[in-house]
Amino acid sequence: MLLNSRNNLFFFNFPRAFVPAKVIERYKPYLNRIPGNIIAEPIDFINYSVQGVDLPSVSYEPVRQIGKVGQERAYRSSIHPDETRSKEMTITMQLLDGYINYWMMLDIFDHYYDIKTKNVHIPDGVVLRILDAEGQIIVSSAFTEVLFKEIGPLQMNFSNNAPDFSTFDCTFEYLDLETKVELG
Repeated sequence: MLLNSRNNLFFFNFPRAFVPAKVIERYKPYLNRIPGNIIAEPIDFINYSVQGVDLPSVSYEPVRQIGKVGQERAYRSSIHPDETRSKEMTITMQLLDGYINYWMMLDIFDHYYDIKTKNVHIPDGVVLRILDAEGQIIVSSAFTEVLFKEIGPLQMNFSNNAPDFSTFDCTFEYLDLETKVELG
C-alpha cells in the first residue's frame, strides 16, 4: 500500500552562524531566565519555532507564434531550466511568548541589512531535507547565497486574549538551489 505524503516530513534548520554575536549577547540572558526553559541558545530557539517552508514555484512563459492559418501556437521557451524557478522561499515561524522570536528575527534582519555588515548573505548551510514515513532522507536541497529579504507583519489585537497558535513569515532569496536525491 502506498502512503499519502505528510506535510510535516521535512527537516529545516538555519545554520549556527545565522545568528550574529550581538544578537546572541542580547537574547541569551532572556532565554536563560525562562522558567523550565530547555533551549538556551538563540539559534536553537529560532530553529524550534520553524513551522513550515514554502519552496518556490516552477514555471515559464511559452513563446507564442501565429501559424499559417492564423492560429496562435505555443512553444516551450529556450531559457535555461534554472530560470524556470522563482528564487524565493518563505519560512513560516510560530510566534512564541512575548513575540521574542519575532524580535530576534528582526534584529537578525537588521544585521544582514546593515551597510556595515561585510557578508550580506546568510552563511552556507541552509538545507531543507525531505523525509519519508520512516524518517529516512529522500531529498536534500541546499540553498546558496541566501539573502534575508522580508519579515511579515506582526499582527496583534485585543479581540482575543487566549493563547493562540500564531505565525509570521520570513522571505529569503537565494542564488542557487542544489537538489540531491538520496535514495539509497
